[in-house]
Amino acid sequence: MLTKSRKSQLAGGTGTSDDALQGSGTVWAAELVDGAAAEDPRIGLPAVAALKTVLAQLEAVQVDRARRLGWSWQEIADRLGVTKQTVHRKYAVQDAVLAALRARR
Repeated sequence: MLTKSRKSQLAGGTGTSDDALQGSGTVWAAELVDGAAAEDPRIGLPAVAALKTVLAQLEAVQVDRARRLGWSWQEIADRLGVTKQTVHRKYAVQDAVLAALRARR
């Protein structure tokens, strides 16, 4: 459940996802889901923004893992429910940079 202090923290921020993630640590997913469902948009909107940020980061991590395991762009796209071109456009640079960094080790 979203605590009163967390509600206050979410409502008092500037509305960015960073505001929702600051404080005494990472806002837990359950708290964010609670916040996203809040009646008060001052709480709900920052929680939604924070969830979007967390999901984007998780997606990037999983795409990287899949590529390291040898998955094709098509396999990744199929699992994400998007086109191969969409995934490639979004992650090809990240993939190349991370591969180059790994090669230097």
